[in-house]
Formats: sequence, structure tokens, C-alpha cells
Amino acid sequence: DVAVAAGVVRVDGAVAGNVNAGAGTVEVSETARVGGDLDAGAGYVSVDGRVDGDVRVGAETVALGPNARVGGDVRYDAADFSRDPDAAVEGSVVRERRRSDPVPTPIGSVVAVGYGLLANLFLGFVLLLAFPAFSDGVVTRVASEPARTAGVGLLALLGAPLVLLVTALTIVGIPLSLVGAVLFAGTLWAGSVYGQYALAARVFVALGLPVGWLTLVSGLVGFAVLGVVPVLGGLFDLLALLLGLGALAAGLRAAYGRRRIGTAT
Repeated sequence: DVAVAAGVVRVDGAVAGNVNAGAGTVEVSETARVGGDLDAGAGYVSVDGRVDGDVRVGAETVALGPNARVGGDVRYDAADFSRDPDAAVEGSVVRERRRSDPVPTPIGSVVAVGYGLLANLFLGFVLLLAFPAFSDGVVTRVASEPARTAGVGLLALLGAPLVLLVTALTIVGIPLSLVGAVLFAGTLWAGSVYGQYALAARVFVALGLPVGWLTLVSGLVGFAVLGVVPVLGGLFDLLALLLGLGALAAGLRAAYGRRRIGTAT
């Protein structure tokens, strides 16, 4: 057996037993033959000779050359792995997870969904408490004119970024566009919450239940759960956003119109 640690380790001849190497670079050339296993930890490992046993390597880069002949398995832990088509491995080629790599778990997703739900609930409570009449108007618009409301929402969703982009083309308009982008992001958030609330209200009305705080909680929780479902959850989120954004835009336009009339009189 051979055990070695150096800056560069190169095997050119025959080794009857195992080779254990730790280096910056480990090379097993085309003239080399290792009778046992090759265990190596390095920045770069190249195997272009014969290894009768297993090859176990951990490196940034691992390469099996055209003359590589491995009698057992190749187990590697590397960011970059290449294998020449002429390289022969009698066993399996397996990439092993680094011990430091975290095992994927759903905990992060659950935390993200929970945080988003709490934020939406907070915003929803604020909107319903601060603007009860306006919120009722959002529900009414979604219930009475869903197609028209969604169309207005789509126009707002596509048109507002274009307006902000055109505004940003001038030096004077850059700060205005930045402020507008922040306001638009807040409007999207409020529109999404309003849309989920309005759709839940339609279900409550269809079931003969009163619309209120429970409607808001049920709608937001339902959409949070539905959002986990691939594709379908995204489609429902988009529908809620378009309806809520359209109802919000129509409500603000109506409020602005009433204010102008009041000022004129």
C-alpha cells in the first residue's frame, strides 16, 4: 500500500495494494496500475491508468481519461466530473453527497408559506379595518363584473411597468419611477390580498354564509395551501391578483372621480 500527502502526487508505475493520496493534484497516468483501491482527496484528480479496485475521490474536478480502466466502482464527490467515452468502469459510477451538503427538507418552504400568510393576514386586517366601505366595493365589483374586473387588472399589470419604464428614460423621471415602482409593488400586494378575499366572499355568499373576518382568513389560508400545488396554485394566484388589482384600480378611479366632483361643487 501507498499513503502519501504532497502538493502533486503522480502514479506512473505499478502499486500492488491500495493508494491513499491527499494533494492539490493527484494523477494516475496511462502507464500506472493500482492493484487495490484508489482513495484520493484533492483539488484535481485525473485517472488515466488501471485501478483494479474501487476509485473513491473527493475533489473540485475529477476526470477519467481514455485509458482509464477501473475494476470496481467509481465514487466521487466533485463539482466537475468528466468521463472520456473510452474510459472503462466495470462497476457503477456514483456521485456521493458531501457531508456538508444539507439534506433537502420541506421546512424552508413551510416557513416561507407561513410567513407569507401572516403578512397577508396583517395587510388584510389593515385594509378591512381602515377602508371597510372600499373593501366592500372590491367584493361587489368582483362578484358583479368578474370578466371586466380581471381585464382591468391585466391592463394595470402590463401597463404600469411600461409607464414606469418610459418615465425612467429621463433623468428627472428616475426618482419618480423608483417611487412609482415601490407604490406599484404595494398595489400588487394589496390587489392579491383583495382578490383572495373577494373570491372567498363569493364562496361564502354561495353557501349562504355572512361575509366578514372569517371570509378573509379562510380565503388567505385557502390560497396559501393551494399555492403549494404546482401550476394550479399559480393559476389561481394569478386569477386572484387580476381580480383584486382590477377591483382596486376601478375603486381608486371611482373615488378620484367622486373627489373631483366634490371639489368642483
